[in-house]
Amino acid sequence: MSNDAEVLRRLLVALRRELLNSSPERPTVAAVRNTAGFVLSGRAFLAGDGEEAETLCLTLRRYVTYLIPHVQSPHVEGWASAYELVRSAEDLLKEYDQGGASFPMAVRLAGACQTLLEPVSELMGDRL
Repeated sequence: MSNDAEVLRRLLVALRRELLNSSPERPTVAAVRNTAGFVLSGRAFLAGDGEEAETLCLTLRRYVTYLIPHVQSPHVEGWASAYELVRSAEDLLKEYDQGGASFPMAVRLAGACQTLLEPVSELMGDRL
């Protein structure tokens, strides 16, 4: 098994465990950054089935949902750009809800995570 495939396997196991937890902890900034970075690097395409795409999408959707209120915070500079970021993220979540999980959707959700995380990561500390 290649190194990337092994990293993906471990990531998916951890993400599934978190999704199945009845009261999951709030994600950390590092978890959002690492998961989004892994997906955007293209290594997530090593996954071979729809269940793996769904695990990635559900996790990234959860991260986007946690990030939106932070971007709307008055502490974020540039309200116009914050508004546009949130609006785009909400539109993407609606598109996901209508179209379902896929690897291209996981990439788009990962991109949204990174974009939303950028203006708030220094303000938030480690937990969202």
